[in-house]
Amino acid sequence: MVCSHKATFAALFFFAGIAALTNSPQVRAQTAADYTLVEASTSPTGQVVSDPEAYGGSYVQQTSAWQPMIVSPVPASGDSWVIWARIKDVNVQLKAVAADGTQNALNWEWAQPDDWTWVSLGRHTRAELGPKILLMRGPNAGQSPGLDAVLFANDDSFDPNVSVPQPNFNYPPVTVTIDWRKQIATATQLSYGLYAFGGVNHAFTHVSAYEANMEIMDAGLLRLHNWGMMNDSATDPTGWIDLKNKCWDADKIKKDLSGAYGYGPNLLINIPAWPSWMDKNGMLDPTQEDAFAGFCADLVRIVNVDLKLHVKYWEVTNERDGPYYGNFHNSDGTLKNPSIPDHVDDLATIYNKCAVAMKAVEPAIKVGGPAVARPDWSDFIARFTQQTAGNLDFFSFHAYGSGSKDDSDKFIFNRAAGFGDDVTQIKGILTKVSPDRPIPVFLDEYNVSWSWDVRDPRMTNLKGMIFDAIAITGAVENGAAATTAWNEKDGVYGKMDDSYNLRPGASLFELLNKHMIGTVVSAVSSEPNSIAAYAVRRPNGDRALLLINRTKHDRTVDQTSSGAPLPVLSEFSDTSGMPEKGPSAGVTVPAESIVFLGR
Repeated sequence: MVCSHKATFAALFFFAGIAALTNSPQVRAQTAADYTLVEASTSPTGQVVSDPEAYGGSYVQQTSAWQPMIVSPVPASGDSWVIWARIKDVNVQLKAVAADGTQNALNWEWAQPDDWTWVSLGRHTRAELGPKILLMRGPNAGQSPGLDAVLFANDDSFDPNVSVPQPNFNYPPVTVTIDWRKQIATATQLSYGLYAFGGVNHAFTHVSAYEANMEIMDAGLLRLHNWGMMNDSATDPTGWIDLKNKCWDADKIKKDLSGAYGYGPNLLINIPAWPSWMDKNGMLDPTQEDAFAGFCADLVRIVNVDLKLHVKYWEVTNERDGPYYGNFHNSDGTLKNPSIPDHVDDLATIYNKCAVAMKAVEPAIKVGGPAVARPDWSDFIARFTQQTAGNLDFFSFHAYGSGSKDDSDKFIFNRAAGFGDDVTQIKGILTKVSPDRPIPVFLDEYNVSWSWDVRDPRMTNLKGMIFDAIAITGAVENGAAATTAWNEKDGVYGKMDDSYNLRPGASLFELLNKHMIGTVVSAVSSEPNSIAAYAVRRPNGDRALLLINRTKHDRTVDQTSSGAPLPVLSEFSDTSGMPEKGPSAGVTVPAESIVFLGR
């Protein structure tokens, strides 16, 4: 269909498709227009694919690069137009088509949006274009490359992303099938954890609002990590080091930890690296390996023996896979300089010495690591774990969605869903390395952006809550023994802001920790990239279901299960944010929201 617009749609219709570049379809103009919109599926030169988010319910997909996606006549009236294309997962080139079929290349649009977006191909005159235009697919394409529509605008300031009505969406219901008898994982107190970024500073840990909010979120595992802890306590309020005497500051540690987190979570203390006097060019001085192992053991002694806090989980190093491995390798895994090896073996030796020394102080503790920044470096993971498996009580890794706030919501949600794949890959490596002694996998740092100075606003709003839900549920379903989100409180990432106000993401952790610990069962969505589902059978027999709408559109969800459908207990969306009760059948899940159902 071709449509022209002023205040409302007034139609122009194609009565025939294009059989060849020299054959024009018949066009009937109803009115003069501020712009003319041509649906690609009415004059396609590729495969027509159904999509409720496209105009007319379908778009044109071209599977081959350098091939046309649409040939369209220019409007009958007007001398020049700004030409726009509504595309996703593809880049396109605009070409003019002369009356004899000759093509003349014009503008490229190299953007490759992963959701339907109008992109401009510039202003062009009738003399420049000729009777028709052609849009050709470029060399790059994603999973669903397509062209939905072409638009001819009269005004340079006109932006169809703002001013053109969206297609009339007609989505079928999503079916979520739950088998309450089929266990796929177990959700424990460790499954929905948080960072305790402020845990090394008693100025935070003993503030009543901080304590109250931590109890509300009720995270069963807190990872105490802050690079500041390796600084001098005399100059840094987060420091745990007595630099003058080259030891831990036991008094400062006591102030920070004693009486903190009274609601009783498990603690994991991360020792991110060695103190400054043991460092040599960003790595541990090889002559200091035994000294560093003793240094780590001293911290266990202070916390668990002297202060009697009996912290169970300890983690050696934080993201040292970069300086010990990544700095020596190209992106394809080959060495940058074949004559200069990496230092994975050295890092494994450091870990082993530390783990043995720490357990000599208290054998019951669990020591793990190395908190890698790159779960995709499978060569590093295999080599490190082959040498440390006997001393490795858990393997930890970190994952983020993006380094740019310009990346789309769809992009970051897909990245969050991929964290479960990271868990599966790492578990596969660990099973090969240690088939008789399972080594748990901890996803103990994740959020939207890996760069704090990007200040992606989604980390503090409802979209960040959706990201967390996708990341957590996917990781747990794929066998992660623990997750901890970065972080509990700060101005950029925190579930609390700097003034101790809870952000939307806090509600997710309260919900999960209070209502979704138990047996994770099979919950299969008919459209998992639109509606994700996560179901838990609790120890008391209650059932809980989380529905996560990743899309920008309201969706209806029908439940199919061995038991009666569950009623809605809570909804978290831009239009609600407050718990509400609702029906159990035909549940409406608002756009970009989370709905909790239970009985």
